[in-house]
Amino acid sequence: MRQTFLSVRGDTFDVKTKRREIEEIAGHLGEYLDETGVGGRSKHRALGAVGKALQRARISRGDALLGYARRVHEQTASRRGTPSALQQLDQGLRKLDALLESVPHRAAREVLERVDYATYYDVRRRYVEFQQAWRTFAAEKRHISSEEVPWFSKDLADQDEWKDIRDQFLAQRRAPAVVDEAEED
Repeated sequence: MRQTFLSVRGDTFDVKTKRREIEEIAGHLGEYLDETGVGGRSKHRALGAVGKALQRARISRGDALLGYARRVHEQTASRRGTPSALQQLDQGLRKLDALLESVPHRAAREVLERVDYATYYDVRRRYVEFQQAWRTFAAEKRHISSEEVPWFSKDLADQDEWKDIRDQFLAQRRAPAVVDEAEED
């Protein structure tokens, strides 16, 4: 038996030093998800093509990752998305690819996990802001309290009393309708 200890010297890496880049990537991916109208209660459903691309980023890089994300987008997105939405997806994944190349290989999993949760947070934050804007807008139009306004959903179009206000709100925002969270799970 050997009497001396062997140690391996490794470079230390703190993922916190990459926080700005992670949040920037999450912003691009969140913008893509917002523009394509993806949503849902579960994390898996809320992240859609982005979640699958982040899983794939563990083994793929470069154009292979971008091609995979585009294919998943084509298969899963209810709307094809605007060119700017797809540009946000590409830009976010290119920045992710560059970030993963700049960190030690052993830190890639932690970086991907942080991008995953930062993107999920961005999606949920946008959803809450959308709902708050809807409730404020509808309350002003109907001259009622915002607590009396129902949550925005696809089913709102079937209710004649809210249909016109819903259409005005969407026209004002020029944003895609958010998927109703109640329809899942």
